[in-house]
Amino acid sequence: MTPLTARIADGVAAIPADQWDACAGPANPFVGHAFLTALERSGSVGGRSGWQ
Repeated sequence: MTPLTARIADGVAAIPADQWDACAGPANPFVGHAFLTALERSGSVGGRSGWQ
């Protein structure tokens, strides 16, 4: 059995886009790295917006 390591990232941008998108798949653009990173960078999500 291959060991599994879990880590908590500071945000989507901390994870390489190719790795994120490989897990998310192409079916839903709203879970893609580019979309979620844009939400984080614009301040649309986070502690002050009420969306985390």
